[in-house]
Amino acid sequence: MITASKDSIFRKEAVEKYLQNREKTILPRFVAPPVFLFCWCLLAIFLCIGLLTWFGEVPVYVAGEGVVLSSGDSAGARALIFVPYSSALQLHAGQRVQLQLAGQASQLTSTVQTADRTLLSPQEVRQRYQFVISQPSVAITVDLGSRFSARVYAGSVILAQVEVGSRRLLSLLVGFDAFEGDT
Repeated sequence: MITASKDSIFRKEAVEKYLQNREKTILPRFVAPPVFLFCWCLLAIFLCIGLLTWFGEVPVYVAGEGVVLSSGDSAGARALIFVPYSSALQLHAGQRVQLQLAGQASQLTSTVQTADRTLLSPQEVRQRYQFVISQPSVAITVDLGSRFSARVYAGSVILAQVEVGSRRLLSLLVGFDAFEGDT
């Protein structure tokens, strides 16, 4: 420690100021403040994306196709949709269905009226409904509402996506299959 003596060439105030400045803790500047702020913002964005993938869910659909049935009543049309047998246990009345008549761009959302878990072979469907499928299926019926006339659309092919549950976004990433969490 430097002390000012009587015959020192330094003034007493200058020596004290020098000692005070030496005692202060000065942190080194590794990055400029804008870069430091950018890094914090980047960390916050990654945390938000992580939370979104952890808690976010996407719907799971089962695809099927069917035919619009002809009915005697004028209440509207009904469709019979054939869904692969592997999804039979996931189907029940009340599930949302997105429907699209083949050749038309507009979609209709409805609900499953009945879900029959009886296995239907492709030959049986061809004989009973004059409709061709490629694999064993189960049948569900969907009410198309009053927008569709059964007389006009009877026999038309209809494509369907039945919402059978949801799964976490995280399970869609490679290596995170253990977090599937189907509901």
